[in-house]
Amino acid sequence: MSKGIRIILELLVVLILMIGFSVAWFDWNKLHDTIVDAVNDRTGRTVEIHGDIDVRLSMTPVITIDGIVLSNAEWASADEMLRLKRLRVSIRLWELLRGRVVLPLLELEQPILNLEKNSEGDVNWQFDPGLIAEAAVPETRSEFPVIGKLQIREGLMHYQDATSALDFEGEITTVAGHGGDVDDAIELTASGRLQERPFKLELRAGSLLDLRDEDQLYPVQLTLSVADTKIAIDGTIDRPLQLRGLDLTVNAQGPDLSRLYELTGAILPGTPPYKISGQLVHRDDLWQIESLHGEIGDSDIAGDFALDTGSERYRISANLHSERLDFDDLGPLIGAPPSTGPGETISEEQQAVAKKMRRKGKVIPDEAFNLDRLRDADADVRFSAREVLAPNIPLEGLDFELTLQDGVMTIEPLHLAIAGGAIAGSVILDATQKEINWQYDLALDALKIGKLADVAGAEDIAGGTLDGSIVMHSRGNSMHDTAANGDGRIELNISGGRLSSLLIEIIGLDVAESLGWLLTDADHSIPFRCAAGVLILKDGMVETEYLIVDTADTRIDAELSANLEDESYALTLHPSPKDASPFSVRAPLHVDGSFKEANVRPDVTSLGLRATAAIALGTLATPAAALLAFIEPGPGQDADCRKFSQSQLR
Repeated sequence: MSKGIRIILELLVVLILMIGFSVAWFDWNKLHDTIVDAVNDRTGRTVEIHGDIDVRLSMTPVITIDGIVLSNAEWASADEMLRLKRLRVSIRLWELLRGRVVLPLLELEQPILNLEKNSEGDVNWQFDPGLIAEAAVPETRSEFPVIGKLQIREGLMHYQDATSALDFEGEITTVAGHGGDVDDAIELTASGRLQERPFKLELRAGSLLDLRDEDQLYPVQLTLSVADTKIAIDGTIDRPLQLRGLDLTVNAQGPDLSRLYELTGAILPGTPPYKISGQLVHRDDLWQIESLHGEIGDSDIAGDFALDTGSERYRISANLHSERLDFDDLGPLIGAPPSTGPGETISEEQQAVAKKMRRKGKVIPDEAFNLDRLRDADADVRFSAREVLAPNIPLEGLDFELTLQDGVMTIEPLHLAIAGGAIAGSVILDATQKEINWQYDLALDALKIGKLADVAGAEDIAGGTLDGSIVMHSRGNSMHDTAANGDGRIELNISGGRLSSLLIEIIGLDVAESLGWLLTDADHSIPFRCAAGVLILKDGMVETEYLIVDTADTRIDAELSANLEDESYALTLHPSPKDASPFSVRAPLHVDGSFKEANVRPDVTSLGLRATAAIALGTLATPAAALLAFIEPGPGQDADCRKFSQSQLR
């Protein structure tokens, strides 16, 4: 080696040593403004560093920055998006020179993160011009950096989503790749309050090394709970960075499906306690649960469910069916609790509603509907039930299609198979105003009188069919308010059918004939000549236009008055016999009371007049003459059944 070359090498060594000593003693805080300006240029946000910047030099340098504050979007509710007590990161320089990002350590100490989505769908983590956001989600899994140990200590996060009313605030702790071992699984825990309810989340996923492997499905196990609502997700994701290629089994259970709104933003109906499962599929903005099955209350449920989050308003699509529907499980749809009897499935909150209704002594539910949820999303739902369990209603099947668009819900067609016939038509709820506007248009077609009578315990009525219509419009934010403000018309017509002659005589208080039927242990039925009625509903008051039952033996005209506001009613039956009877105290029969309790009594005034006449005749003439006051000459006339025929009903 020549002397000149030796001198050059010695000078290079001295120069390297001088650079090394200079770097070692370099004040890295002098780069403060350079780092701040670079972040500001890349994000369009203001970043501040209130602490020191420290670099420990090696082939894997460790960089520590204290007191980082990143400003929020201009529209966001909080001033800061991120406040971080300390960021510590190490990077392998040789890997970086090869074009690979390898971070043996990434540690965030006491981060406070405010994430927000506004009503227009803008998110505060979308930066301008978006370079950071694009870099945060690589196109391929192999572009994701290799991270050895990821740790978040004493983290706090607040997340608000105005599009779904989601509001979470709690603690977050994440640990992955303990001790630099990239094969360790990611573990994340979060706890806090969601919509003022206790919230907990636990995530266990594949390692950060698995996250980069294009040829391997990424395993995920997630459990979360909000109060008594619990969701468990287990399966794999093909493209975890983009949430694509999901093959996940979802199990959910809780006291009421409507509470899932807090987690998903999906508008779901009120229900009894449920337990359901399905396969979660995600394509673009569409989230689907396929092969959904389980139980809601005491009813089974199956079908498919989808939530489209791509538009300004979420849209729900569902095709559901039930093989065995317990009818009282539909009660929460109208603000009524399910049955509280033995063996019935009901939540504690619904039990409280049932107790409240019992204390009030009311039948019509007065729980208010949530108007905001009706206005927040759109829906297309199809539901059918093959078998319906309804002890007090001869309901045999149910089928309807529901559309919710811009706050207007339309249930059409609506078809109830009932008593061998059907009730069909439409119901419309317009929730775009302060009060819901309701419209009912229903037709009663060939309901079997015998089946209706059996469930009512009225075995004295047999045969015949009931037809009619119900047309009503109203306003109100509960079923009670809707009934109390209703206007409309109810038309009923019975064709065919027979009525117990004993019942006819008892209604007319014909003691002689009634006693005769009882003593002979025989009872003959009498066919209806006609039976029909028209009820008028005005401001929640029901009055009869006419209500008549006519047989060969007796004509019964009825008057009904009902107040749907206080649930009281009064029904008066006026029997008019068509045959003479030797001992009759025929008088109007009154039935009144509340929808929960009824009183039945004869007209005291009419009976009193007959008793006075009997006493007078017995005094002035003979005791036998007193019976003349109770002899019914039979003045009843046949009704004009053509007037009340189905074709005449308007």
